[in-house]
Amino acid sequence: MAGNRIELWGRLVGDPELRITPAGTAILHLAMEFAEQSGNPLAVIMTGDAAKDSHAGLKTGANVRVNGSLKAVRRRLKSGLFETGYEVIAESIKLEVSQN
Repeated sequence: MAGNRIELWGRLVGDPELRITPAGTAILHLAMEFAEQSGNPLAVIMTGDAAKDSHAGLKTGANVRVNGSLKAVRRRLKSGLFETGYEVIAESIKLEVSQN
């Protein structure tokens, strides 16, 4: 995906959710926010074996670094109108250890 690369550092707002589909595919959902964007978390999605491996050690408040691509997502609201949001399709999620 040339031209659609993103690397983010932020804090998890809520515990990550790991689900396994009936076909056996792991899907990891998490939300992260940034100091300048507090209160408006960004959704991060990761699939496959990497999702299982990345899930360990992640919890609310953890600082993480995410590499992947940005995807626009169109959702229908209860009112019937549509909104466009964004989510990150992660290739890697790393727990950042603070140097305090």
